[in-house]
Amino acid sequence: SLNRARPTNGSDRGSLRDHDLTLCVRNDVLAPCRQKLDEARLSRYSKGTNVLMLTHNLGGGTERFVKEEIIRQEKRGAGVFLIRPFLENSFVISTPAIKSLTNIPPFELTDTARIISAVKELKVTEIQFHHMAGMNLGVVDLVRTLVGNCGISLKIYVHDYLSICPRVNLVDGSGRYCGEPSTKQCNHCLETNSSGFGKVDIVAWRQQFQALFSVASEIVVPDTDVSARIKKYSDNGHINVVPHEAPLDFALHKVKRGSPGDSELRIVVIGAISQIKGLDVLLACAEDARRRQLPLVFTVLGYTSNDVKAKDAGIQVTGRYSETDGLTMLAALQPHAVFLPSIWPETYCYTLSLALEARLPVFAFNLGAIASRLRALGLDQNLTSIENASNISALNDWLIAKCRASAD
Repeated sequence: SLNRARPTNGSDRGSLRDHDLTLCVRNDVLAPCRQKLDEARLSRYSKGTNVLMLTHNLGGGTERFVKEEIIRQEKRGAGVFLIRPFLENSFVISTPAIKSLTNIPPFELTDTARIISAVKELKVTEIQFHHMAGMNLGVVDLVRTLVGNCGISLKIYVHDYLSICPRVNLVDGSGRYCGEPSTKQCNHCLETNSSGFGKVDIVAWRQQFQALFSVASEIVVPDTDVSARIKKYSDNGHINVVPHEAPLDFALHKVKRGSPGDSELRIVVIGAISQIKGLDVLLACAEDARRRQLPLVFTVLGYTSNDVKAKDAGIQVTGRYSETDGLTMLAALQPHAVFLPSIWPETYCYTLSLALEARLPVFAFNLGAIASRLRALGLDQNLTSIENASNISALNDWLIAKCRASAD
């Protein structure tokens, strides 16, 4: 094939074979064959019912829910496939059953024909829209196209407030709940503080998601607070409240905790504590407690976005923990209470579930699904105004009073 004269000796034949091999590797002539093999491997997991889940790569509560949903779908005999971002304008399709499919090139968001072909090949019957972080707004148009052109049903799971604001968590430049102001103020916030989605007009953004919601067969939210908040921006009637977990059996566990009369009051904050999860509030509480010599000792069961700063403030940090070890580690700390200092309207909060399962007093701001779930349990008295996130002395005094008043 190289149009060369036949070699006259063994050495020449060896050199030609080496050259052929080099060209073969450089041109990767077998790439299409490997791609077809991986596509065939992927297609083998297609079944009578097949769910395609669109999600991100960022972990957290969304990833936990997606993993649990995969198990639920597999138990009912469905095939499960995942769309995850590769680059902003592209994604990969995989299945949990195969560790690696590196021979299938990423799908460009604009390559609609190839994407439709893949979806039809996998016999997808339902798309689950969980999250689009890591991709651009073009994925919303793509999902609508797939629903319209392929006869696929769409189920949207709301894990945060991406459909309302590209800043996702309804926080302003200070990292605190924005109060959901006027569209003019929202656009000013986006111009000043930006988002992960480039230059955005808030009205156009919400219209895009309203159009997506309008073709969904069901929109699932984990709490009534989320439902009420979403309905302010969407007239879609298919919003169903389905908590992430079954009701907790409070008879299952009860960890030993500190006595209200102890000289030292141990407050545990659970999870991955970033700014929106209340890190600044926690740092200020610890510094105020040290300055006023209050009997408060703060521990993070988990980690923070700045462990060095947290430890310098006198906060103990345990490090990451697995879901199976959470209750045991919480019990070992013998806390007087759990404090969840989130300053955005959480949509669910698995760490609240852990604290409730331990049957520990839980204190939080009167905001979002954390507050909604505590109120549903008749624990309104464990909530304080979000304004106290800026009044740290009053917040610490309140925590001390609540710990002292709680019965063992």
